[in-house]
Amino acid sequence: MRLQIVCGNTILEATYIMTGGAGSGIDHVQVVGSGSSNITQYNGLDEDGYNATLLHYSGICCYNDVEISVVDKAGNRRKCPVIIKRVTTTVKPVTLFRMVQIPKTLVFLCMLIGWSQAFPHSDVINENEANKDADRVEGEIRDVILNVTDFTPPVCSVVNETSDCLLSCGNTIMEVTYKMTDGAGSGINYTSVYSFGGGFSKFTQYDGLDEDGNKALFLHYSGICCLEDVNVSVVDKAGNTGKCPVVVKRVNPVTLILP
Repeated sequence: MRLQIVCGNTILEATYIMTGGAGSGIDHVQVVGSGSSNITQYNGLDEDGYNATLLHYSGICCYNDVEISVVDKAGNRRKCPVIIKRVTTTVKPVTLFRMVQIPKTLVFLCMLIGWSQAFPHSDVINENEANKDADRVEGEIRDVILNVTDFTPPVCSVVNETSDCLLSCGNTIMEVTYKMTDGAGSGINYTSVYSFGGGFSKFTQYDGLDEDGNKALFLHYSGICCLEDVNVSVVDKAGNTGKCPVVVKRVNPVTLILP
């Protein structure tokens, strides 16, 4: 008998703790994903009192592929456990059964200096191995799609920007909405968001249509002015990359030397 799980509108939530311990410190976080989701990023402390970046994900189960990685100021990169995965009807029963065992709320420690003993690395490897068959089938489908000739990168534009950052930084909030579309091309595959610095920020990604009725992806950013650099790019199913305008920028304080 074939096992089944009901994804529907059930919500998956995951909180990641990223810390460099006593190292050089976290430089930036990269989030690569597809589909509708909410991501909130904020600063905090790990259990040893070191500075940490916390990232909370919320989205519909079985709908998104999300990969998160963190880079310290020395250039060392660590990938967080892959627990947010799409599920297709071709997945083997054993994969479906194992995914049922995943709790809705998970906390992982993405250590730049080693994995937390509370959440062993081996468990993550086993979970990833359980999804290999799904990845293989999905890759075969993607290879068929890539046979369509598409050399034009997706277009990303800013459709809404609200801020008083030019008047005052402080705790003033900046909001930006990006619209990403591939027109009549191969279609958007995923987005990539680099976040440098910052305190508290929130990313909301959702599907929609552009002015020509083609499928589009919207990404809404909200964060404190002048504290964060955010670079957003979008990749279509043919591998073409389009970059979004850089509008979220840090402002370095200027020291005036008076005579």
